[in-house]
Amino acid sequence: MASAGLSPTTAVNVVTARRRATESEVNVESTPPKATQSEEAKANGHDGAVDQHNHHGHVHHHRMRSVARRAWRWRIVAAVFELWQKPANGGNYFECIERPRNRYSTLNDNINNPNNTNIGRNPRRIHPSHANGGLNQMRMGISDMVAAAKMMNAGLVLPFLDHASFWADPSGFKDIFDWKHFLNVLKDDIEVVESLPLRYRRVKPAEKAPVSWSKSNYYKQEMRRLLLRRKVINITRTDSRLANNGIAPSLQKLRCRANYWALRYTAEIEEMGRKLKDMFSFTDCTHGLSAEESRELEAMRWSTANWRDKLINGTDVRRRGGCPMTPREAALLLKAMGYPSVTNVYIATGEIYGSRTMDAFLAEFPNVHTHSSLATAEELGPFAGYSNRLAALDYVVALGSDVFVYTYDGNMAKAVQGHRKFEGFRVTLNPTGRRRLVKLVDEMDARELTWEQFALAVKGHHAGRRGGPARGTEENFYANPFPDCICAEGGAAARGSNRRRLGRRR
Repeated sequence: MASAGLSPTTAVNVVTARRRATESEVNVESTPPKATQSEEAKANGHDGAVDQHNHHGHVHHHRMRSVARRAWRWRIVAAVFELWQKPANGGNYFECIERPRNRYSTLNDNINNPNNTNIGRNPRRIHPSHANGGLNQMRMGISDMVAAAKMMNAGLVLPFLDHASFWADPSGFKDIFDWKHFLNVLKDDIEVVESLPLRYRRVKPAEKAPVSWSKSNYYKQEMRRLLLRRKVINITRTDSRLANNGIAPSLQKLRCRANYWALRYTAEIEEMGRKLKDMFSFTDCTHGLSAEESRELEAMRWSTANWRDKLINGTDVRRRGGCPMTPREAALLLKAMGYPSVTNVYIATGEIYGSRTMDAFLAEFPNVHTHSSLATAEELGPFAGYSNRLAALDYVVALGSDVFVYTYDGNMAKAVQGHRKFEGFRVTLNPTGRRRLVKLVDEMDARELTWEQFALAVKGHHAGRRGGPARGTEENFYANPFPDCICAEGGAAARGSNRRRLGRRR
C-alpha cells in the first residue's frame, strides 16, 4: 500500500521524460485540418483570393494545400518543443554561494579524526542533531542545522536520521549521503565530526527542539548560552527551525552550500538514479476512491499517533485546493498544457493507492513506468524496503528530468523545484492553485466548459509559471533560492565572485 497522501512529508510530484517531436510523430497525434482557400492562399504568399481562371489553378491549389499542411505541422512541432525549453528569462544567471575569501578554515587537518577534541576556537561547543520527517524534510533540516552551528560557533556531529516516524526507515546518514563529501565541502565553514568526540560522551546533553522559524539572534543568543552552559545540545527536531527570510546573506549562502553542494547522495544512489528514465510522480486524496478505500485511509489516520487531523471532509478539502491532484486531474492538466500522449510517465511513489484511480491517467498517457519496471530486482536490491533510499532515487531522477510538474506542494516539491532553479532554471511547471484547477475540472464535468475552453483557461493560468527566476516573498527558502544564492550577470552580488553558470555540477 502506498504511503502517498498520508503525510505532508511524503509529497509526490510529476516529472516528464521528453520524447523528441518529429513531423511523423505529430502526425500520429492528429491529422491536420483541411486548409481553407484563404489559408492556402496566404500560405502561398497571396492575400486570400484564388485565381479560378488560371489554367494552372489545379496545380496552384495542390501546392497551396501542401504549403499550408507543412506550415501547420511546423507550428505544432514548435509548440511541442516549447513545452520542454527552459524559460526565456532563465539565462545569464550564476551561482553565487562561494564563501567570502577572507574566511579561514576552522578545522584544517583534524576533520577526519572522530576523536577530535579541538572543536572550533572554543572546545566546549558541539551539537548532534536528529533530523525528523521524510527524506526531503530531513535534507532541508540538515542544511538549516549547518547554518545554526555556524551561528552558535559550534561543531556539528553527522546528523541522525529519523527512524521512528511513519516511514520507519532504519537507514543512517552514511547509507543515503556521501558523508566524506559532506565533511569536505563544509570544512572551511564549520567543524563536522563523524561521531561525538570521546571527551563529550560522558556529558549529559541538553535536549532541545529550537523554536520554529527562528531568526539568527535566537541561535546566537539563547541557543549559544545553553550550549556554553551544557557543552552539548542534542537538537531533537530540525524541521522548519530557521526562518526563510531575514537571515544574513552569508548564512543564506551557507544553507545553499550545504543543500546543493554538500548533501550529495551516495555513488550507488546517484548511479541508479541516472539509469532510471525521467519521470512524473503524483498522489491523490480520497476523490475517486471507493467507499471501502476511503474508510481504510481514515482507519490509517486514526492508527497513526502523530497524525493530527483525524476527521477530514475530503470533498471540502479538495474544493479548497488542499488535496494533491488526482491522477485524472494530473492527466487533464498535462493534456491541456499540450504534452503529447506519447510522453513517458514514471510513478515515483510506489503503488498508487486506489484500485482504479490510474485508469483515467492511463487512458491519456499510456506510457507509464515505475522503478520496478525500469530496473531489475537485482539493481533495486540495495534500495528495496528503504523508503528514504527510494526517495533519494526519485530526487535524483526528478532533478535531472526535462520537465518537473508537482501536483502537491509538499517537501519533495519544495526541495526539487528549488534545486532545479539552482541547476539552471530547468522547466518546472508550477500548478497555479489546485483550487482553481479543481473548479475548472468540475465545470467541465458539468458541461459548463468545453474542452477547448478548459484547455485555454489552464494555459492562461500557467503562462509564465515554468520555473523561471522570480523573487520570492514569504515562501520556503529551499523552494526558491533566488536571489540569495543565484545572481544575475552584471549584478552587484555577482561581481567579484568566482562565477559559475547554473547547472554545472560539482
